[in-house]
Amino acid sequence: MMAEEMSEVASGAKNESDGDKQPMKSQAQVKEELKDIVDELDENVKSKVKISSDVNGVALEMDGDICFAGGTVDMHEEMMEILDIAAELLMTNASDMRPIFIQGHSDNQPVSGKLKEQYPTNWELSSARAAVVVNYLISAHGVSSTRLRAMGFADIWPSGVSFMDMRKENYVDQAKIAELNASSDLMAKNRRIKIIFTPS
Repeated sequence: MMAEEMSEVASGAKNESDGDKQPMKSQAQVKEELKDIVDELDENVKSKVKISSDVNGVALEMDGDICFAGGTVDMHEEMMEILDIAAELLMTNASDMRPIFIQGHSDNQPVSGKLKEQYPTNWELSSARAAVVVNYLISAHGVSSTRLRAMGFADIWPSGVSFMDMRKENYVDQAKIAELNASSDLMAKNRRIKIIFTPS
């Protein structure tokens, strides 16, 4: 049901963008578009998606439960469906070449098993997750590769910590990271993807 509704919206966006280039959307418009996307989601999925804004731009943040299983780089279908509609509405306007940051984050559990051979630490794993999202947006939707920036943060930026708090010296230390990974629910929140639509 969700996929069908999102597909209809995406199709409408494509038709509107045929022909002349569309004007760039303001940060307020981007935020409203993202809120509209979230409003159409299943209630269980909706609770795992957050829209926010700060000096860096407007952010779409998706908890790990709908992004990746622990210790993998395989995208869940729920995230792909959100990426599909977001790409069509906000990432394929030829007039808009503002950078889009794709941030990959992880929980604080060490990478283990066979995956450790490919991704020795959460730095590599979180970076790979961001790169997987970038590759999907390019290959599935033709989003310009010059707009997308893949960034990996491992476990150093837990969910719920603001950009301004991250700038404070020693605000996020190992004790804080452990506190914000103290349950399976918190770890799932941290295995997230955050997409930032920059203002310029």
